[in-house]
Amino acid sequence: MSNQLSFDAVVGQPKAKLALRLLAVDPTIGGVLLVGPPGSAKTTLARGLSKLLGPAAPFVEIPLGATEDRVKGSIDVGSVLGSGEVRVQDGLLAMAHGGVLYIDEINLLADHIVDLILDAAATGVNRVERDAVSVVQPARFSLIGTMNPEEGELRPQLLDRFAMTVQVDPLMDPMDRQLAVRRRLQTELGAEIDRDMDVAGRLVIEQARARLMEVALDAQLEGIARRCAELGIGSLRADVAIAKAARANAALAGKSCVEEADIETVMELIVQHRQRQEPSPRQTTPRSAPDETPQRGQDSRVEEPEVKDGTTGAALDGGRSNEGAGDDSGEQSQASFGERLASLTRKAGSTEGQGAEVARHHEVTQPGTFSLTRTIVARLGRGGSGGLVHEDLRYLEVERALKRCVIFVVDVSASVAGREAIALMTEAIEQLLGTAYRERAQVAVVSFGGETAQVSLRPTRSLEVARARLLGLERAGRTPLARGLAAGRDLALDLRRRGTEPLVVVLTDARPNEVGTDDPFTAALDEARRLAKGQLDVVIVDLESNSFRLGFGEQLAQAAGALYVQAQAS
Repeated sequence: MSNQLSFDAVVGQPKAKLALRLLAVDPTIGGVLLVGPPGSAKTTLARGLSKLLGPAAPFVEIPLGATEDRVKGSIDVGSVLGSGEVRVQDGLLAMAHGGVLYIDEINLLADHIVDLILDAAATGVNRVERDAVSVVQPARFSLIGTMNPEEGELRPQLLDRFAMTVQVDPLMDPMDRQLAVRRRLQTELGAEIDRDMDVAGRLVIEQARARLMEVALDAQLEGIARRCAELGIGSLRADVAIAKAARANAALAGKSCVEEADIETVMELIVQHRQRQEPSPRQTTPRSAPDETPQRGQDSRVEEPEVKDGTTGAALDGGRSNEGAGDDSGEQSQASFGERLASLTRKAGSTEGQGAEVARHHEVTQPGTFSLTRTIVARLGRGGSGGLVHEDLRYLEVERALKRCVIFVVDVSASVAGREAIALMTEAIEQLLGTAYRERAQVAVVSFGGETAQVSLRPTRSLEVARARLLGLERAGRTPLARGLAAGRDLALDLRRRGTEPLVVVLTDARPNEVGTDDPFTAALDEARRLAKGQLDVVIVDLESNSFRLGFGEQLAQAAGALYVQAQAS
């Protein structure tokens, strides 16, 4: 890499440097994730590690636009054409064996590529299944990733593969910034800054590796286990990572045994991202208007709602109708409001191989996706002389596995700031978030109130972020229902164009009264019909109070072709 700043020439960032050095000493620790804003030297540090590892250890980078064939490997067409032998051309996973697999902006990596990396990281092998070839290649590597958290969250499954995470903050000391800029400019002009430091640093790594297995560790295992248990960390990967990282730290310092200080040094790098567990219902409620805050002693019990199909009016209960349920004197086992809502989110679930560019493919003779490799194999299999004929042509019938996203379109007007509406909305949100978590669906939020509707949260898999955003929405005046539906539709169609299948869940009391519209009810119905025209899956959760009902929510659901949930409160 030309004009690459040396690892030790990077100004500051001691924790990031330590984490990368530990990984260089013991690649089995698991990986390092560097998190921070642009310009904080994340990428420079990651790439600089290659100089400490030496030329024997490969340093392979996966670009964001990498295809599945480039990552896993593909048929070597040159070999097929030249000798008729069908061989596999190594992909990036196999090329990284014994070294480092680096991904810049890893949170933006396509889901189907993430799945490939997860499989290789878990098994240590890369399985290439292409046409008539099946190959298993070794693929044991250290994983290094960098990301800017403002551009989106990292999938929990991938985050768990990183043993260490480091927050890389920008330099704020003027002297440090001046030194960093000077070194960068010198490097861009061709100067090799601190090359001797790289040589010395590589020697330190090699010496630490040589003594690594001689460092005693057993005496500290009990303390590591106790610390992880006290922090509520369920995954044993944390214990293993702390033990290995502490041993690597002791080896770097030339010690013969792991000490408590070594454990303290590495603990922060390992535990800070491992305390995430499945979201559990909180007692938090959306912020209500001051005059609508529930008073102590008020009854906040919520009755079970009636769930209807927007076109047939049939009640839903986990796929069963309430009609003819039998006489159990009110003792029959009925699904709760949240359970019924959760049953409606099956459309938000994922399929096996979620996000795969090509989930399954079958060879066909009719035009579809043309397969050059299979065509060549067919021609060679036919034998004889001459070129290609029509019978040699092969195509692929592709089945794509879609990503899923639940879009909450939330009414934040003053009319839904009352006790009953808040209780119902909170329960609906908690149940839907839980289902989205289990089904690996993303979550997005559109809010409408006052005179505006806006996307309050772009699609994310971080359920904690989604919960905080949903339950922290501010209340604002009128109910621009038509604008809210339009904003939800626009986001849903945009996600569909990008390969994500949306489920739109509208939570509202269906009492439109927006500025600049002569008939807000007609405007809302028009937008609902546009949802139906877009063939979008929609659920209307009606939060209207029982005390005085307009009944417009059901009309809205019928116009949108949506499932209708009438939430009733006592």
